[in-house]
This record gives sequence, structure tokens and C-alpha cells, in this order.
Amino acid sequence: MWNSGRAYHHLSEMKRPAPARSLNTRRSRFLQGGIAVLIVGLASAAEPSDVWAQTFDEANSAVVTDNCNSPDLDTSSDLGQACVNGGIGGSTDANVSGGGAFSIAQVSQEEIQKRLIKEEAESGRGGSADSLEAGLGGGYAAFLSAGAFSLKHSNNDFEDGYDSTIPTVTAGIEYRADYPFVVGLAFNYFHWAGDYDDGGNFNANAYGPRVYAGFRPIDNSFVNLVLGYTRVNKSNNREAFGVGSNNGQVMARGRASGDVDSNQFLANLSTGYDFPIGNFSVGPRVGLSVVHYEVEHYSEGGSTGLQLEYDSYNQTSVQSSLGASASYAFPTSFGAIVPRLFGAWVHEYANDAETIDARLIQGVSGIDQVKFETEDPDRNWATFGASVTAVLPGPVQPFATFTAIAGNSHYQSFGGTGGFYVSW
Repeated sequence: MWNSGRAYHHLSEMKRPAPARSLNTRRSRFLQGGIAVLIVGLASAAEPSDVWAQTFDEANSAVVTDNCNSPDLDTSSDLGQACVNGGIGGSTDANVSGGGAFSIAQVSQEEIQKRLIKEEAESGRGGSADSLEAGLGGGYAAFLSAGAFSLKHSNNDFEDGYDSTIPTVTAGIEYRADYPFVVGLAFNYFHWAGDYDDGGNFNANAYGPRVYAGFRPIDNSFVNLVLGYTRVNKSNNREAFGVGSNNGQVMARGRASGDVDSNQFLANLSTGYDFPIGNFSVGPRVGLSVVHYEVEHYSEGGSTGLQLEYDSYNQTSVQSSLGASASYAFPTSFGAIVPRLFGAWVHEYANDAETIDARLIQGVSGIDQVKFETEDPDRNWATFGASVTAVLPGPVQPFATFTAIAGNSHYQSFGGTGGFYVSW
């Protein structure tokens, strides 16, 4: 990466008088200078800038300070009383802290559910291991799975850290042709609950359908498509408090709570090929996932005077995955046991830091607007996991799956599910 000071010094060196040179040499030097200027410009444009980015605390502190110093503030309101009791006035600042607005997890509950559906489809119904194909055959099948995941977010300047758990249950029915394809409809429910590192908590109930289809263009290959919708009803309770910087006195403390709803739309396309070596199979996996989030307008309640009203906003994530899968079919007297290992490198293309617009509910009109940034999402990380399927002679096929992520600077996640298929 170019340093601007070094780049300026380098360019000034080129501007010094030089002995006469050939036309080609002067052209070459001119071209090098142009390339240098272009590189500096591109580097400056490509490098993310946080100069104008405000954290949640910074934006709130500035707005509360302006309102506390305004003669138009209603001193009988909770905010007005907090300003007076906290001694906020003149040029001093209100240090406002607390968890930010509802933000979308890059390694979100929706991402976990996407992996869940995909891995179950591949290991249970869409896998290419010969033993699985022979054991499952065609016809109809229903499945039920349940499990739980842990999702931890690291604390940073822009977003609160939290620890959360996500118990989940998925049920579905599908039809499988003898050879070319499988189509299915599933319904998923999960409960997402967590505690913020800086105080407060959240709870969410989420539910929605999944439609998926699998196709085998040639032997030992597959193409899977998953489309889904999730409705999330979340209750967000953040710890809100302000401290007068002139005296260190807490001017307000309490919970600012609000119910926020969001819609999430998912499309995932994955493909792969297995090279069979006896009972062993190994092959590449490639995937593309698009998730679009629509977070609705909502307001907070409470008695601190620091409650906010948030504007709606949209966010889109586009992720590719490149990995591999390996499985081995162990024959037994009652069928076959098929363990599988899988992993992938994930790259994020579209998801960026978002600007959230909000309003201090008890503030003075015209100076009550709050604008802050969310964190910059990580661009690269890895997923890995293992599954095992029992291919039995009867209609019931049990399975279990474990998945985790590694290398994401903001999130840690792991968990698993277990369930069974019943075919007829």
C-alpha cells in the first residue's frame, strides 16, 4: 500500500531537472510518472476511510450534547432532567454509551440455516456417494432435524459484542426421481437469544419456508439450489447511559428497548463433483449465496431520555465458497455408515459498513438527528465440519451434522444438528 508522504516525495524527485535524454527515455519516464500517480490515486480510492465514520457512542454523544445545550429543550422531559441533573452545559460533552441499533450478523443465523439445509440435502438426499444413492432410491421422503448453534460477536468501536445461542428445528418433505433430480419444501424455526457485553440483551423468533431442488447432470455430480424467506421478530434491550465529562456524573442509566422486525431473502446455489475410489469419495465444492435483509423502522421505549427512533434500511450480502468434501462408506451387517468431512473458504463481495439514520425521540427538532456507522464486515474466512449418515435397509435414515467457522475477525460460530429421513 502506498504511503501518501512517500508517494509525494517520490513524485517530487522525478520533477528535478535531468540531463538531456533520448525521446524514448523521456517518454518512459513520463509513463512511469503517470503510472505512479495512477497507483497513488487508485490506492487512495480503494483504501477504506473511517475519517467521517462515527461510532454509535460518538454520534449519540454529539447529539445529546447539542440538545442539552439548546434553550429549546423541554426541561421537564426525561432527557431535559438528565441534562440538568448531570450538569451538562456550556461546551462540555455528554458521553453517551450503549448498544447500537439492530444490525445484521455477517455470519448470521440465516447463514447458519443455509448451511444446515445445504449440508442435510447433500449428506442425506443429494449426496453422490454410491451407497447413499443405492440406499435412498426414488420416491417421497420426509425429514425432521433439530439442534443448536453458538454465535459470538467480538466487541469493537462500532458494534457491541455479544454471546448468543440459536436452537433450531427444521421439517420438510421432498420428492426424488430415480435419477435426475430431487425437489423439496422445508420449514424452519429458530430462536436467537443473546447478552450484550456492555449490558442488555436481545431475543428473536424467526421462521420461514425453504424451497430446494437438486439435479445430477452427470454421474457423481450435483447442482443444488435453495431459495428461502425468513421473518425475524426481535426484541432489543440495550443499556443506555450518559456521563457528564465535566464532573463524571452519570446523567441517565437504564434500558432502551424496542421491537424490530426484519425480512430476509435467501438464494444459494452450490455444485460439486466426487471422484470415487472404491468406498472413498472426494471432490470439490463451489457455491454462491445471496442474502438480502430488510430491517423495518422501529422506536425504543424507556425513561432515560436517550431512546432513539431508527429509520428502516436494507443490506445485501453476496458470498462465494470454494472447498472440498470427502466421505467413506463403511459397510456393516445392517447397512452402511458414511462419515464425511467438508470445508470451504468464504469470500464476501457486497456487504459493507452501513450508515444508520436515527432520531433522538425527546430531542429538539432540527438537532435531534443521529447518524452512525456499523462495522466493516470481514471479507474472508473458512467454514468446516463433519457429518455422518447411517444408510439402513429400512425406510428410516438417521444423520448428524457439525459445522463451525474459523478466521472471521468479528464472529465465532459452531454447532450441530441431528435428525432422520423417512422415505416411502
